[in-house]
Amino acid sequence: MASTTIESLPSEIQAQIASYLNLTSAIAFSQVCRAWRNTCKEMDPFTGIVCQLLHKYADSSITDRDALVTLARRNSIIRPQTYIQIMGRAQRDFLIHDFEQPHLNDKSWQDAFDARFPSETKAKTWYNGRSWRNHFWSEINRLQHLYITGCTKVSSMVTYFLLYRPHRLTINRTGAALFNADNTFNAIKAQSAMSHHITFTRVREKIW
Repeated sequence: MASTTIESLPSEIQAQIASYLNLTSAIAFSQVCRAWRNTCKEMDPFTGIVCQLLHKYADSSITDRDALVTLARRNSIIRPQTYIQIMGRAQRDFLIHDFEQPHLNDKSWQDAFDARFPSETKAKTWYNGRSWRNHFWSEINRLQHLYITGCTKVSSMVTYFLLYRPHRLTINRTGAALFNADNTFNAIKAQSAMSHHITFTRVREKIW
């Protein structure tokens, strides 16, 4: 009688097995061979694993927390829906200070916004041509500012510009009381998985 190995199982069953693993083990599972990598990419066991991890994040292991923070580095096997779940359900502090920002298209950022703010009709009408990525983070920072300071005045917000090379400019808004150019820049580096690069900032302030 021929023995049954995990390699001989249908891909659906392999993905089901992977779905019972923690996030760190599931990522390791996807790296064993090309066949298992394709199985994880096509069958997506990660969304369910991430949802469970977000639900019990405080009780999860340090390795699983680190794997969640750096999940954007696995975009070759992680579907956009998994990142949308994180953006929609994770705590603001985690998104702002820890989570490395994934590279998503504008439609996926809109889906993340809808998942996070399902009833924010006023905010959606304010979109007005801005990228949904910038719009998502503007709302996150606005609510974080409100939570920390209790201030609801629009005048307490600061607008700042980020110039990327080559020739890309983003417009961002955050609470004036929370804004620090160096901290903001370091957070953007962390979200882009570039914290290991040595960089310098120059701040020029203009009072209108």
